[in-house]
Amino acid sequence: MVFAEERRFRMTVQEVFNQAVQHFHAKELAEAEAACRQILATDPSHADSYHLLGLIAASSGRPDVALQFIAQAISINSGVADFHTNLGVVLAAMDRLDESAAAYQQALALKPDSAEANSNLADVFCRKGDWHNTVEACRRALLMRPALPEALCNFGVALQNLGQFEEAVACYLRALTARPNYFQPMLNMGNALASLGRLDAAIGILSKCAVLVPNHPGPPAIMAGAMLARGGLNNAISAYDRALAIAPDPIVASARIAALEFHSDFDAPALLSECRAWDAAYAQPLRAAIAPHTNDRTPDRRLKIGYVSPDFCEGALGRAVLPLLRQHDRARFEVVCYSCSAHSDDLTNTLASHADQWRDLSRLDDASAAQLIRADGIDILIDLTLHGQGNRLPVFAHKPAPVQACFLGSVGTTGLTTMDWRLSDPHIDPPAEDLGCYSERTLRLPRTYWCYQPAGEALEIQPPPFQTNGYVTFGCLGRFVKSAASMERWGDILAKIENSRLLLSCPAGSARRWVEDLLAAKGINHDRVEFTPQPLSPSPGTPGEGWRGGSLYQRIDIALDPFPHGGAMTACDALWMGVPVITLSGQRAAGRCGRSILANIGLSELIASSADEYLHLALDWQRWTELRPNLRDRLRHSPLMDAAQWSRDIEDAYRQMWRDWTG
Repeated sequence: MVFAEERRFRMTVQEVFNQAVQHFHAKELAEAEAACRQILATDPSHADSYHLLGLIAASSGRPDVALQFIAQAISINSGVADFHTNLGVVLAAMDRLDESAAAYQQALALKPDSAEANSNLADVFCRKGDWHNTVEACRRALLMRPALPEALCNFGVALQNLGQFEEAVACYLRALTARPNYFQPMLNMGNALASLGRLDAAIGILSKCAVLVPNHPGPPAIMAGAMLARGGLNNAISAYDRALAIAPDPIVASARIAALEFHSDFDAPALLSECRAWDAAYAQPLRAAIAPHTNDRTPDRRLKIGYVSPDFCEGALGRAVLPLLRQHDRARFEVVCYSCSAHSDDLTNTLASHADQWRDLSRLDDASAAQLIRADGIDILIDLTLHGQGNRLPVFAHKPAPVQACFLGSVGTTGLTTMDWRLSDPHIDPPAEDLGCYSERTLRLPRTYWCYQPAGEALEIQPPPFQTNGYVTFGCLGRFVKSAASMERWGDILAKIENSRLLLSCPAGSARRWVEDLLAAKGINHDRVEFTPQPLSPSPGTPGEGWRGGSLYQRIDIALDPFPHGGAMTACDALWMGVPVITLSGQRAAGRCGRSILANIGLSELIASSADEYLHLALDWQRWTELRPNLRDRLRHSPLMDAAQWSRDIEDAYRQMWRDWTG
């Protein structure tokens, strides 16, 4: 039996609690806390008051206190889903993500239809880089609340990281419909649009982001990448500078260095200075934590080699490293690949099949990644990215291996004092060249820096297209940021050769209009240039069709290697399709890629030493088309496709590095 006085007391407790809730929602935290403590003074088992005290503590920046109060509420009544959900919120704010996920899962066990708990769980998975579980949790949340903005945003992030960019954009649009001016999906959508090559649209929405939150580094940093892709090099560098002025960041600073490599105003010493500044800002502070290495110093023992890259997939790097992984002498070397990307494809699986061990670093921070590599006992750690996108140079700054070297991703320098070596060849860095423009010691491979791996089946080499067309077609199917720097000289070529054409890989929109305007100023009609979309990454085709791009090369008479930053795999692709390549040997290593490739197939006559000579080589185009039928055989029988010898040369270089360390 409940007496009347007891009923009045209970009602009074509820009234006081209701007032506490009202104070909390009005952000009157002191009053809300006082009301809860008043209740607990008379009813120490009032779980709702402990829970609300936890929310008050969390709102006032006291997560440890919040955790204690909510845990107390759960100890009194463990059957309330909201208690577990908010425990998860506090734990997530403290970066205790595994415990947070467990709390959300407990909430869902009590209340499976909770959209908030599913959305919050998705957020934890998203922060951990667990994209598949993020997708599943978002789908559950959106079944209950189809317009939940946070779930839509995280759904987009997961899809974007799984390479489903169009689907990600659709999610971001739904999130922005539900909550206009929601910054995060707006920012993410700009990034996804840039990845899709819709650069003008990306820059437009990122500009809106920058106005919405002017002190956030994300909009200018992502905008810089889009500007770079459409050839606006100076604008891109300025945008990177704006992002770094807001918040110094090693990833953005690396991207800026990578952009400078395309700039003709930055010579090798200037680039070294930029790289050393990066090292001083982001790598040197980590040196104090580097522990001595205890690797067995036996000079000739079997060595453990680690390769670090975000690009173990279809693309230039994936194709470049495949011959080495296939040919490594497993009796002398154990191979461990450290993948820095969650993306995978058929080539990823092939690469993994040629590694002794495959490690995923994509979910590990730099310190944890370095700890894993050190625990694996790696003797020589190879960076395959340098300052390129997705690099993990801070991992190398931790010095997890006694010998560290950079290779393949770029022919430049990292600037890191913890990077011991860089590989090169006699054509990229001729014997008389000053090697003081690199922070690493240079070890030249005796023949070639690259080994070419054709993508897919080979299309037949066709007769020169001009024989049918009645005009010569020049072409470049590489990244447009490289081509943009060469457009003035290419325009001169078109102006001097009547009715000549240019087939150019170029993003749609303003980049193409810029090319057309530049050529029009030289009297060249826009119908003399044809564009193909970017990016044009090689991928295997169906049998008999070859890889996409192969048919485009069949339409080109002469391939023009851009400068000051030349191509590598694109030049090999052209030669493989029987297309002669004209290159200019530059003042920096990145401008001598074409020189290395052509020298290795015995066609040094296609290497220009000056811009004027480059023009003259192009004007003599008909002479070079006579080479067409034999180019594939030249390539096939050159050091560029001798994977076994190339791999032995690299292994000899590794052994030399190791003996240098062992003394």
